[in-house]
Amino acid sequence: MNMAQMRYAELVEAGKPLVLKEKPIPDAPPKGLVIKTSFGGVCHSDIHLQDDKIPLGGDKVMKFTDTPAYKFPQVLGHEISGVVHSLGSEANADGEELKVGDKVLVYPWLGCYSKDCGLCRNGETNTCSVWSKALGLGAPGGYGSYISVPERRFAFKVPENIPMDTAALMTCSGLTSYCAIKLAKPTIDMFVTCKGRASLLIIGAGGLGLWCIQLAKAVLHNTTVVVADISEEKLEVAKKHGADKTVLWNSDDEAEIEKRTLAAGDDNEIHAAIDLVNMPITASRGNECLAKGGALVCVGLFGGGMDLCLPLLPLRGRKILGCYVGSVPSMKELIQLVSEKQVNPPPKEYVKLDDINDTLDRLRAGKIAGRCLIRYD
Repeated sequence: MNMAQMRYAELVEAGKPLVLKEKPIPDAPPKGLVIKTSFGGVCHSDIHLQDDKIPLGGDKVMKFTDTPAYKFPQVLGHEISGVVHSLGSEANADGEELKVGDKVLVYPWLGCYSKDCGLCRNGETNTCSVWSKALGLGAPGGYGSYISVPERRFAFKVPENIPMDTAALMTCSGLTSYCAIKLAKPTIDMFVTCKGRASLLIIGAGGLGLWCIQLAKAVLHNTTVVVADISEEKLEVAKKHGADKTVLWNSDDEAEIEKRTLAAGDDNEIHAAIDLVNMPITASRGNECLAKGGALVCVGLFGGGMDLCLPLLPLRGRKILGCYVGSVPSMKELIQLVSEKQVNPPPKEYVKLDDINDTLDRLRAGKIAGRCLIRYD
């Protein structure tokens, strides 16, 4: 038994502050590894996990603890990068060749990772119905100074030109943004082919919004990137990150908001929208702004429900798609893309593990710009 100690922040009960604790560093699983954490991202979805609820609209609430496999205590944190500390004794042919000391990022969306599961066998683990084994959502995650990863196929070497803090962010906020762009891309490409140009609306100029701007520029062609937000300050940051146009959604006049948004698009049209907030008013605005044949990609977990005129979906040929993080193949694609295109991540703020409760409170209050990471020594 390895008796060296690690530190971690534990969620003992829903809605309560996390508790700092120590325990022995775990031994590596037979086909897996243990990493010494370099950076652990603090994601807005961690607030939902801390509260044990996501509002679904009306009186409906989704509770994580309604899943029998999800139990307290939990160690949150699913944006993870670090250095290989130890490796298991068994070979893992599906994973990269790793050695102690290698710099890696960890794909946390593990599914059931059974060879009998076609989704997990083909790297679509984020679509597997078993989510409670994911790192930071059931298995201990990045709010700990060491992390056990069950199989080596979920750890990827970090290219020399990608900083380790950026690498950590790529496993959730970066991956989610990339996959949202991928979902919008067929619609954007169709309009580019037919009309010469297309317009993409990004709703929300926070951390994911800034990722989306950069990734859209890297992946999409002949596309005007429009960003909407309620904050003039955030829209200014969006411009610096490459937004072609911005729209301030600071009015309750829906007709005026729609007019202003459409005016920012090519030929007064929005062909695809990515809603990174995903509350009733943002989803509704995104949907109403779409041209015939357009697509709305819903990403955020703010909560609530949206009134939808069902006949207009077929009559206008619109698509509404959900985006939940991304697959293992998409993770590999993103690593290569960020390395080759030198995609700039959102602004970053660094905190200590000891300050995690204050950090979560500030995140809940909207007082963190960009993305926040726990930086370990």
